[in-house]
Amino acid sequence: MRMMAFARAVSARSATAAALAAYAARGDSNMDEQPYRVLVVGAGLGGCLAAKELRRRFGDAAELHVWERATYTAGRFGAVAKAGELHVDLGAQVLSVVDPGDPRALPGHGITRDALDGAWTEVQALEARGLVEPVGDEQLAPTEERLLWPELWRQYAAVGSLSDVCAALLADARPDAVHFGRRVDGLERDATFVVAAAQRDGDGSATPARATFDAVVLAVPAPDALAIDGVADALPSELADLVRRTRYDARTATAVFLRDDDGEASRVLDRVFGGGVERDGLGGLELVHRHGRGGPVVAVVAHSAAAAAVAPQLSVADVLAAIDAAALRPLVVSSKTVRWHCAQMITPLEALRPRNPVDRGPCVCDDSSTLVLAGDYCTQSSFLGAYASSLAAAEAVHRGYLRRGW
Repeated sequence: MRMMAFARAVSARSATAAALAAYAARGDSNMDEQPYRVLVVGAGLGGCLAAKELRRRFGDAAELHVWERATYTAGRFGAVAKAGELHVDLGAQVLSVVDPGDPRALPGHGITRDALDGAWTEVQALEARGLVEPVGDEQLAPTEERLLWPELWRQYAAVGSLSDVCAALLADARPDAVHFGRRVDGLERDATFVVAAAQRDGDGSATPARATFDAVVLAVPAPDALAIDGVADALPSELADLVRRTRYDARTATAVFLRDDDGEASRVLDRVFGGGVERDGLGGLELVHRHGRGGPVVAVVAHSAAAAAVAPQLSVADVLAAIDAAALRPLVVSSKTVRWHCAQMITPLEALRPRNPVDRGPCVCDDSSTLVLAGDYCTQSSFLGAYASSLAAAEAVHRGYLRRGW
């Protein structure tokens, strides 16, 4: 059954990739073709959800663009490492959502009833498409940030990778144009926004890019949003100050791929993980997650303990030593490390102010609702939190559109 689900995920990945390639091939269209142009910056989970919600509200009335500095749907939710057909997640390992049918599922902390219901419906649709599958709490490690409340919080693992989930959500949005490898550097505001970026070319060089938009959604971590020139000045000063005060911890994630032709790697990992897919507290690591069974390659992804500012080093030798599997060193095929300067939320906006700024839900808006910041820092680090913030961001942009009488 697992292999059939994996095959479905690979097929869905191919179809989604073809759709996104078609959107990317469209490029920047003529600015005068559509009356209202919206840019989403970031194609991680929040950006892809925001794009889908924007399309749902606007239909074809808006020209929707998505710019992402990575070369694929990434971010802390979608970052991956690959070895052959095995794709493993380097950020989130599962997605977490509340079952709205549980009597404990109550609105609050920036989460509305619509967000509770909508996030659940979205995840059920992802499961029906073969992109995610339920994972029992007993298989997961009880880390501090893991939301293990039996029957209330439900956990889902990607059948392929969580990047596939992001890509599918983005394809659902039917964006008019998608640019990967495009880093936004600044924006200038007049009647509209002129957004300046650098487009990474195939040879490693960068080409300047500029375009004009009526509304911009920044679906990136708070420090990254404020690092874009012109953003802080475009927000009311009290809101910019609140966003600056949000805090994340820093962590390092390292994926180690192991050759498993004779099953030796799997036997060692069976000993380490037992019947689960995660362990915590091994060798000082925050979390170790197992990926792949019964294939030519298996993998583990290790997450370092949290640091206040700079993510620590985490080598392949460190990972194997931590799980007491140094003997597997000759079986290492490849590895990949990401040092996250913004990992888990420590201080979200809701902890800084009892009521969300400007009372527009879990997002941050300028006075005209044309510049909107969305992300887990507005509410909580989970699929539900990302959905709630993206929902609020799309509502804010649509409200600004209606206010301007388009």
